[in-house]
Amino acid sequence: MKRTVPSLLFLAGALLFALLCFFLATFVFSSPAANAGPLRQSTTLVINEVDANTLGTDTAEFVELFDGGAGNLSLNGYTLVFFNGTNDKSYYVLDLDGHSTNASGYFVLGNSGVNLASATFPTNTLQQGADAVALYLGDATSFPNGTNVTTANLVDAMVYDTDDIDDTGLLALLNGGQPQINEEGAGDGDRDSNQRCPNGSGGQRNTSTYSQAPPSPGAVNGCTAVTPSATPTPVNTPTTPRRRLLSRQPPRS
Repeated sequence: MKRTVPSLLFLAGALLFALLCFFLATFVFSSPAANAGPLRQSTTLVINEVDANTLGTDTAEFVELFDGGAGNLSLNGYTLVFFNGTNDKSYYVLDLDGHSTNASGYFVLGNSGVNLASATFPTNTLQQGADAVALYLGDATSFPNGTNVTTANLVDAMVYDTDDIDDTGLLALLNGGQPQINEEGAGDGDRDSNQRCPNGSGGQRNTSTYSQAPPSPGAVNGCTAVTPSATPTPVNTPTTPRRRLLSRQPPRS
């Protein structure tokens, strides 16, 4: 039995309607609003510079993230957590939803007067050590004040101090054997920050490339500070005995 023309038109209409629904669904569920978080964790996003100890009452504290130079990386789904070395528990958290790195790959969080700070926290917030800053893939609500140190969903971390002993509880945030970083390492912690040198180097949860140099929020790390050389070990320097000066008698006449 042959299909009638109306039947064919009905099938064609149904097919067009199904295709329309498919395209609408694809558009809605792939829109930026629907994808609030990153599709996967960035393997290049690191904590690139931290300045916890500044002149005066600490009004120039900041944390700088760097995405390796890709630029405009969405930070949706990421959270920055500050840990206190006194009890190895969190004391401050910042949700990074709605933010992204800039065209050069940097994102700066700091006190209101910090250059290029895209997000702020109150002055004198960053404790001076031994303490830690950690970047997680997760929601800020998962880190109420007093949260224990954890490596679950941890992206990167930096454990630092200002001439303090190592905090083994905080060092668990780093890969094995990675050091705690002393902001006083170059002898001028008030004017220096801890920064990766070369810029962005070392990799996530590694701190071996950090050194101290003048702060450079939102820019390539300067890495110009010279680490003081070790005090030389005293050695006994041999002395040359003095020659006796003999008085000369005038010639006899």
